[in-house]
Amino acid sequence: MDKVEMLRDERDEALRQAADLEDMLRRFNIQLANSGSLTESLEEEFKRWTENVEILNALVEKLVGDVFLSVSSMS
Repeated sequence: MDKVEMLRDERDEALRQAADLEDMLRRFNIQLANSGSLTESLEEEFKRWTENVEILNALVEKLVGDVFLSVSSMS
């Protein structure tokens, strides 16, 4: 193999590696965008659950009184 062929092979290998790296970068950018969307969705879900917990806690506080009123109305 002469020097020109060796340099061509090295160039071809470098181009292949560059293409592989570009593909990897493209996939990582997609994953980054997807993780950003997931994070936003989870933040919204956290807010929704937090609101539900507050509502349920308020209902639990009133539960004893509601049960007492229900029982007293049956008597």
